Amino acid sequence: MKMRASFTAGRRLSFFALPLVLALLTGGAWGAQRILIPQDMPLPLYVSGLGHTGLADDDLVGTAFFYPPELIPGDYDLSNMPVYNYPVGAVPSLVQGFLIVGGQSPNPLQVVLQNVPGVLMPVWFTRVGDWDYYPWTVNGMLAEEPLMGWADFYRELQEPLDPSQPNGPWHHQTVASGMMEDGRSFFVWSDCTQAQGKGYANVPDLIVHFGP
Repeated sequence: MKMRASFTAGRRLSFFALPLVLALLTGGAWGAQRILIPQDMPLPLYVSGLGHTGLADDDLVGTAFFYPPELIPGDYDLSNMPVYNYPVGAVPSLVQGFLIVGGQSPNPLQVVLQNVPGVLMPVWFTRVGDWDYYPWTVNGMLAEEPLMGWADFYRELQEPLDPSQPNGPWHHQTVASGMMEDGRSFFVWSDCTQAQGKGYANVPDLIVHFGP
């Protein structure tokens, strides 16, 4: 059975923040605080789903890697939050950024991530028609021979769709650019809204351009 939904857009940083932010803050209400990644908190997600360009077999699913793919357990379900073991906590992430937390909600008010200066982030593109496996794993993607690229620019912004409702739907926007394995340039623009940790199914939320 082929998957026909925004399958990779459904797992983002905002949904690991709750227990980690609570561990950093002490009881009751708190003022706005900026939590740096990785200085104050390591990044416990292996990847970010960038969504899909459409629903046809030849459309593309995008995956951006926060850690080197060869160091990620090949059969690990990338939809889940990894525990703090290898490589998390032992290998620096390829991105850096911060969370803004505050008020009565333990959910962050904003999340900003970008590639570490001078570091290339792997970005893989897999055909929608090849997404007939579960769970979402490195080995599963490799079996489908994805198009591989390396982003020298990556920036991801996450924040509530309505700032007065931090527990409501979240807006995610990612822009990335770099070079493909075959020498072409690429540009990615990803934009999606999620409610309660679930992407809105069947809504293409990724634009990809390949250059010469």
